[in-house]
Amino acid sequence: MDVREASAHQRLRAYDPAAAELTQSYGKPENREPLWPLEREMPSGKRLNAANSDTAKLKKKKIAVQRATQIARTSHAKKPEIPYVPAKAPLVPMKVSGRIVAHVSPDAGLETLEEFLAGTTKSLTIGMYDFTSGRILASIEKALAMPGPC
Repeated sequence: MDVREASAHQRLRAYDPAAAELTQSYGKPENREPLWPLEREMPSGKRLNAANSDTAKLKKKKIAVQRATQIARTSHAKKPEIPYVPAKAPLVPMKVSGRIVAHVSPDAGLETLEEFLAGTTKSLTIGMYDFTSGRILASIEKALAMPGPC
């Protein structure tokens, strides 16, 4: 038997299973809870994913009375999956003279990246970046506010 403390998602699921389902549907994939096929609910002891479990009954009831939940579930179900297709840009080998700075994030990454951003004088192309760091966002905004061809 494996007994563990309930996560925030599991506590929400016990209170409002429909809302908990939405957090899993719309949330980041890395934050999704694993599915435990043999997980049982308390106090009934029924399997959590069983159609006759108290959780399933509560979810059905919540969906019936929460219009926003109905809309969100329906719109997410209709959301098309767009497969990733990599660009077919040619990869041409080239020789460059310069310096390579290697660092390990998060320990040394922030300071190295801020130094790099501050030293950028001509142009900077950001292909993809998740601005979850306020300091990095502030550095980018500062660089964009400076006069000159940035």
